[in-house]
Amino acid sequence: MKFTISDPVPLSQEEVFTLLRDEMTALVPFMPDTDSIEVLSREEAEGEVKIVNKWQASAEAVPQALRKVIKPDLLSWKDHASWAEGTQQGTWRLEALTANKLFSCTGVTSVKPHAEGALLEIEVELEIYPEQLPGVPKLLAKTIRGQVEKFLGQLLSDNMRQLAKSITTYAASR
Repeated sequence: MKFTISDPVPLSQEEVFTLLRDEMTALVPFMPDTDSIEVLSREEAEGEVKIVNKWQASAEAVPQALRKVIKPDLLSWKDHASWAEGTQQGTWRLEALTANKLFSCTGVTSVKPHAEGALLEIEVELEIYPEQLPGVPKLLAKTIRGQVEKFLGQLLSDNMRQLAKSITTYAASR
């Protein structure tokens, strides 16, 4: 599944880029589907910052029908990102923490000039492997693949769409 989200943000391109790269944890109170973001590592080199964050999504976002399969511990992941100052882009990949190869998710987050300030554009490529869910028989995994992919794709999409609003609200609160 591939999707792109583009949302204007009424801040400068530099402000949005800096918030995404340096202040992501401060956005958590403004992101309803996210319980926490923890910075695990940060390396700075000339023009590039590499960051590994641990995310915990809210279990409240899981539909009732999937709660027996998708436990709260499956809603955490590592985000490995490389932010390039020159291009105002971050390339990233997400890594499941509990299930080995539960999904494959990569993307590019770009901050571009826009009439209203900046345009936040997030390109995502997501593939789900429900047969890797702990305790789920392979036959059932094939049956629920569509539901799980739809749910996780929607959760990720909603989370990323909320990001532009979160940045705007956070900046206004400072």
